[in-house]
Amino acid sequence: MTWTHPDLWAGDVSSADLDPGEEVRTTLLASQAPGGGPDPAVSAGSPHSRPSAASGALSSWQQAELSARDWMRRNGYSDAQVTTGGADGGIDVTSSRAIAQVKHQRKPVGAAKIRELKGTAAYATHQGRSVLFFATYGYSPQAIAAGADLGVQLYQFDGSTWRRAV
Repeated sequence: MTWTHPDLWAGDVSSADLDPGEEVRTTLLASQAPGGGPDPAVSAGSPHSRPSAASGALSSWQQAELSARDWMRRNGYSDAQVTTGGADGGIDVTSSRAIAQVKHQRKPVGAAKIRELKGTAAYATHQGRSVLFFATYGYSPQAIAAGADLGVQLYQFDGSTWRRAV
């Protein structure tokens, strides 16, 4: 399956980063465009220009986790806390009503990462807790399908806040 992601650039993703059968088309950086000039599909201020720190982009996994925690607090999970590490089963933020994994990587999350939560998601659902997954660069179509199959709510960072990815 091939899909295009506007926030990825040539060199951000390799085939080793994706599940079998997944392919991502990326936008060329100006220095990578034919002839070394700007990619005609990308101009300053276009929706395909790379986000900068000034545009609210998250620059570290710690910022992504804190941002997801803050989003959860604003959206009904008032006791949300970032976990302190250790054997947390992939859970980065927890509350009495939900658990969340946060991925800050320069590529879309593949289905394998969603499926890794299967046991944790089943246990959380049994406890009546929601399972959330936050990804700064979105998801492959297979990851979206896996999230739907497992009941995992997927969220993507849009440069200023987290939005449901579907």
